[in-house]
Amino acid sequence: MHEQSTVLARAAGVIANSPGLWSRLLTDHVAGHDGRCRACLSQVRLAPLWPCRIAVLASTARAAHERDKITNLGA
Repeated sequence: MHEQSTVLARAAGVIANSPGLWSRLLTDHVAGHDGRCRACLSQVRLAPLWPCRIAVLASTARAAHERDKITNLGA
């Protein structure tokens, strides 16, 4: 599990400075009426329960972006 969180943190760091990307992902990857991600559609399996991995990634990127903005204000 630790390795997955490290990969998530690294990937979020890559897109943290692309607010257009992570904001679009957050807009698209939302819960549907059934609690499953509306953007993670598949013809062969059910969509994952929300928050999906992409929503978690985008949320982590947004948090990193906000943290970086606060850090840069103090610099």
